[in-house]
Formats: sequence, structure tokens, C-alpha cells
Amino acid sequence: MGIDSLSLRSRRVWLLLTIIFCGIFFLSSLLLFRIQTVTCQIETHPCPPEINQALLPLQGRLLFLSSAYLSQYLPALEPQYQLENYDLKLPSTLLLNFKKQPPIYQVRRQTSQEVKVLSQAGEIMSQEPKAHLPTLILASSVWDTFLMTNPPNLGIHQKLDKVVTTLPSFTASIQGLYLIDIQTIVTYLSDGKVAILSLDDFPTGLERLELVLRNLTIQPQPEVREIDVRFQFPVLRQALNVPRHEAL
Repeated sequence: MGIDSLSLRSRRVWLLLTIIFCGIFFLSSLLLFRIQTVTCQIETHPCPPEINQALLPLQGRLLFLSSAYLSQYLPALEPQYQLENYDLKLPSTLLLNFKKQPPIYQVRRQTSQEVKVLSQAGEIMSQEPKAHLPTLILASSVWDTFLMTNPPNLGIHQKLDKVVTTLPSFTASIQGLYLIDIQTIVTYLSDGKVAILSLDDFPTGLERLELVLRNLTIQPQPEVREIDVRFQFPVLRQALNVPRHEAL
């Protein structure tokens, strides 16, 4: 047997040993690096039992989970909590840090005192009214359309979110907001006037309303009671087409 033959045989042995070693390492990794413990915190405080219970399905999964998987799986646990970051502690511990999602607005049904408080993500966080939050009164048909699914209709939520985030830039005092249908929002001003805006284009409508009110300050027209800014050229009316909601 020549030297070349021994060298070839030696390389084959080393290749076989390498494959066996890699296979053993891979299999042991699958068994070893699996989640056995989930440590959960909410802003440095331990998670409540219901959150820990909801996290149990993570046990037994591979420790090296992708952030995309976690971001899809975890928000469904509790709507008022949002995953802030996570860490891995070898060999088998997953560390999760949540933060509370602040509520951004609340909706109230026109025909009752029923209230839903919503987060930025469009999740219902509470059914208890919050005095500090912007409140939108919804006609019963809008309420049913918006809240017929859980979570609520995302398209409508995004429009309502835009309404409440745009309002702080509006200088006139507003007494209330009332959605009479899924396309139209009625704004009640503190001076008794009523403004009608398109929900789909609320920021532009608010700019038009601001301009109209500024002009009415310069050239007062006491007979104007309703301002319709759903169109390119606002319409001023002496009579109300939209009745004032009794709760405002």
C-alpha cells in the first residue's frame, strides 16, 4: 500500500469523523437550545400570571427565534402591552421586556353610554371611560361596523387615529366629535357653529375650516351656523343640516 493510498484513506476518515461530529453537534443543539424558561417583565415589574400563562406555548421551541416571529406572536397576548425588546440567555432562557401601550382615544356609542378605549395599534384596552382622552361619538351603524371584529376595523381606526393626532394643531375650541357615518365627521365648535368634514381627508378639511373661521373673525357673519368643508370650496349655511347631538 503506497503513501498516496494511506493519505487518501486518512482524509476519508477525517471527513467521516467531521460529518459525525457536526451531526452530533447539530442534534444536540436541537435538543439543548430549546426554551425551557421564559422570564417576562413589564417596565421592570414581573408580568402578571395571565401573561405568563399565555407565554407557555413558547416553551420547547428553538431558543433562536426570529424577531419577526415574536412580533407576530406576542402582541395578541394582551392589547395593552407591547414587546419592547428580548434577549437570550444560554442555554435555555428567553427574556422578554414589555411596555404598556398608552391609550390614544375612546369611542362612545350614540345611543348608550357604552365606551371603548383604544391603543395606537387599534386594540381595545378598556371599557372604562377616561376623562383625559379625546372622545368620538359614533352613530350606531358606525359603531357596529367599527367594532364588529376583534380587533376593530383597522381602516376606520387609522382614520380615527389621524383625527385625534391632527386635532392638537387646531386652534378653535371643540366641544365634541360625532361620526354620523363612516365617511362624515361632525365637529361642534364652542361658539355654537357646526362643521362637517370628510373622515377620509380630515387634516385637509381641518385646514379649510381654520381658514374659514379666520375669515369669519375678520368679517363676522353671525347668521352662519354650519360650515361644510368636505368640498374644495367650503359651503356656509344659515340653517343646520346636521342636528346637534344631545350629549354635546
